[in-house]
Order: sequence, then C-alpha cells, then structure tokens
Amino acid sequence: MALSIDDVNTKASKATMLGWALGLAWIAYFNTVPGLSILDWAILIVAGLFGASIVIGGGTAMLLAWFTKLSYGKSDARPELFALGVVTSPIIAFFCVGPIARLLG
Repeated sequence: MALSIDDVNTKASKATMLGWALGLAWIAYFNTVPGLSILDWAILIVAGLFGASIVIGGGTAMLLAWFTKLSYGKSDARPELFALGVVTSPIIAFFCVGPIARLLG
C-alpha cells in the first residue's frame, strides 16, 4: 500500500497532539510551572492542542515539502520523507509546552 501525503500529515497531526498532551502531563506531574490558574490550563489544553497541531504540524509539513522539492524537484516525490514529521512533530510539541506555559504563568 502506497503512502499518501495526506495520510502521513494526518498521523503527524495526531502525533503532535499526543506530544502536546504528554508535555502538559509532564508539567502537571512535576509542577515545573507553578502558579497556573484554571483558565491558563484551559487555554493550554484547548487552544494549545489545536494550535500546536496547526502551527507545529503544518510548519513541519511545509519544511519537509520544501526539503523534498529541493532534493527531488517535486514536493510530492517522496511521501516517505513526510513520515519524518510523525517523529519530529510530537518531540517539538513536547518541548514547546514549557515555554508557552511560562508565558501564561
């Protein structure tokens, strides 16, 4: 079964949301950002999940499309390269939760 770029980007978006949720769990468990109100947590959970999916997932997809076009001449030449977004997006999301939570707190 051949990979389609849309399927890979959907998986990357879901993985980004998982990375964001794990980052939130890390902050909550270890209390690394004290003083967050209920409203701050609501913003981090609701807006953060969707925002991270759009900004980080979309940014990673655009960067990988650019790299594929630079390497192969077409942005959709190698869907396998887009699979790197499934690995990198949740890692980026996990490490972005802390600085954003500190901005709110």
